[in-house]
Order: sequence, then C-alpha cells, then structure tokens
Amino acid sequence: MSHSTDIRDNKVIVHLSGAIYSKEAALLREDLIHYITKGYYRFLFDFSQVNDIDSTGLGVIVTVRKRAIANGGSVVVNDLPPRAKELFNRTRLNKILATSNV
Repeated sequence: MSHSTDIRDNKVIVHLSGAIYSKEAALLREDLIHYITKGYYRFLFDFSQVNDIDSTGLGVIVTVRKRAIANGGSVVVNDLPPRAKELFNRTRLNKILATSNV
C-alpha cells in the first residue's frame, strides 16, 4: 500500500493505492492522527486505486472518523472498489460513513 495526502479547503484528501493491511495501516494511522493533532478534522479518502483492505485498515478509517467527529469534522470515502464495498457493507461501516463516487 502507498498513500499520499493533499490539503484542499482545510480538508485532508487521502489517496490510497494497493492493499491496506495491518503493517501499512499502522503507518497510515500515524500519518492521519498527525493531521488531527494539527487541527485538521475533515477527511476524504480516495479508494479508487485500492485492491484490498483488512480489518486493521478498516479500523484506521473508524479511528480517524471517531476523532474527526469528536472535533466537529467529517470523513467521506470515495470510489470504493467491490471488495472494499463488500467489507464496508458487511461491517456496517456504510451506515456511519458518507460515501461518494466522485
């Protein structure tokens, strides 16, 4: 997995690619928590290049959402591939996360 971030309109845009598994997810979590400590509470995750995600990867999204919401922020997930969409539905993350196909 690799990721990059951009900041637009006080929103952190997170571009993800590859498979998001535990080791990579831990690095992603550290990076995103760093943005939260700097006062960024709005996140948009671009999943268009993700081919797989495990429970640790999902946990990162949940952690970021929890901290963002606690500070009046938001998390939006874009372009979920079929495998990730299936996991979001199965774990009911689709009920708490805004999704978009922009």
